[in-house]
Amino acid sequence: MAAPKKKTPAKAKAAKPRAVPKTALAKKDDPVQDIVSTLQGFQLHTLIALGLAVAFLVFQLVPDLRYIWWLNIPAAAASGYIFWRQDANVKGVEAKVCRYGLFTVAALFLWRDIYLSNQLNELQNWDIFTN
Repeated sequence: MAAPKKKTPAKAKAAKPRAVPKTALAKKDDPVQDIVSTLQGFQLHTLIALGLAVAFLVFQLVPDLRYIWWLNIPAAAASGYIFWRQDANVKGVEAKVCRYGLFTVAALFLWRDIYLSNQLNELQNWDIFTN
């Protein structure tokens, strides 16, 4: 026969501190942890597209890399294509990230083209070429 279970007094149960849910603390105290946990739930293709978009942004900020078309155009095209495909395949926050990522890459690409056109216009207006 099994030994009967010992009963704990009611005071011992009341003395235990209540456990606070971890999700409430994570949202109030550490927003970075919340963003990281959200990104960990994304699909691999979305993360690749985010990486390519960040690489394209870095290429635009570094003056020597801005003019290398074989580096910029594939990064922008691949990122935009993956964002476009993933927007139809995912839901929730990930779909918003894909949609806004596509708009951001398109805007950066247009900004790059406008900047390069202005550079060519300034080059054309030099006095060396008019003499």
